[in-house]
Amino acid sequence: MPQESQIQDNDYRPKVPKPIYDGINEVYLNQAGDTNQNYGYFERTIHPISKMTYSVANEISEARKRRLETQFFTNVNNQRGFVGSVAKAILGRELSSYRLEPLTEDILKQEESVVGSSLFPISRKGEHITFFNDTTESWFFNQTIVDENNNVYKVTFHYEVHHNGILKISSNSNTPNQFISGQELDNFALAVKGYHVGVMNQIYNQDYFSGNKVA
Repeated sequence: MPQESQIQDNDYRPKVPKPIYDGINEVYLNQAGDTNQNYGYFERTIHPISKMTYSVANEISEARKRRLETQFFTNVNNQRGFVGSVAKAILGRELSSYRLEPLTEDILKQEESVVGSSLFPISRKGEHITFFNDTTESWFFNQTIVDENNNVYKVTFHYEVHHNGILKISSNSNTPNQFISGQELDNFALAVKGYHVGVMNQIYNQDYFSGNKVA
């Protein structure tokens, strides 16, 4: 994935992670240029990486649909709050408790984002990376870094999948929208493939290579 100078956000609170979709809205509010612009002509032959990415996203979408059709609720850790604080003070440890919550597509994307994050090595203290698939034509990468002075820097990339390539849109308004190429495009393709294998095996209990359920 690309490297880019980070933008500062003094309102960010590292101990309270922002909902993943706050980052999506921020991209559209701060991106450079007009995403409705016509980026190149419609090619008869789909770019091979676009074709692969479409296929991956469609398979993940079907897996989400099957999961939602067969599982209606999920367990959510509810150890925070007053009870959790008292238990930790008395017992010296946090008391784990769970509540049932309706399973939604947003929750599945949150679970997938954990797998996506694991694809990227963390190189410094305070760094956090999120990578996930949103729709057939949309992927997001977010990187947050906290330096030694507790300054927070972050950048979000929105990758739009077009027939003629992958368009990168940055939350940094000084960075123009552009189709990625070369090593950056290869890295994106590797991340998509790794995400595909990871979420199918770890989230949807499906062996990507054989199509069979994971034991």
